[in-house]
Amino acid sequence: MDGETTLRDMLNRAYNNTAYDVQLRMQSADTHEEILKQLERALALAIGNLVKNRKYKQDQSEDALTTDLVSMLNMNGIPANHDVKIGGHTDISVEMRDGFLWIGEAKNWTGKAWIFKGFRQLMTRYATGISGQDNGAILIYFEQEKPSDLMSKWRTALGKLTVLTGDIVEVNELQFNSAHPHKGTGRTFNVKHFGVPLYWNPEDD
Repeated sequence: MDGETTLRDMLNRAYNNTAYDVQLRMQSADTHEEILKQLERALALAIGNLVKNRKYKQDQSEDALTTDLVSMLNMNGIPANHDVKIGGHTDISVEMRDGFLWIGEAKNWTGKAWIFKGFRQLMTRYATGISGQDNGAILIYFEQEKPSDLMSKWRTALGKLTVLTGDIVEVNELQFNSAHPHKGTGRTFNVKHFGVPLYWNPEDD
């Protein structure tokens, strides 16, 4: 029909607007895999915006930083929530149609032990591990210099402290992916680990 706007038309118009593109693709997604892809795109945008404004994020609590991320995910069309009770009080949870559930656990970096506590919470308290609910994330807020070195330390520690179902895959200096057997289901649970660099110490004064 003449004048009818298609999804392809709308996606073409969203070419230079990633947030709008994410919203359109999220709403039209018909698989858990596509939902996850768009969620992770939105998360990357939110993390980027948080880092841009790191001047104003110094000495904030994990909850304060995480609610900022949740708000930005909401603005990008992702139905994210903070502190929802799913086996415990989750930092970030996203629930969508057909039983999709994604959970993110966020920690301020105070050492490997604190991050490992968050990892164990994700794997043994929050994650169900069933189909459509077998992906999550660890988000690490760094106010320290050289967060890539600290991420490397966490990556090495994780390989020693947990059982893996495959190799740890380094995406870049501030992200790596790991996969682990979920004790409740025996299925593989996939975790993306994101370093969020918030160090701020201008030297131009």
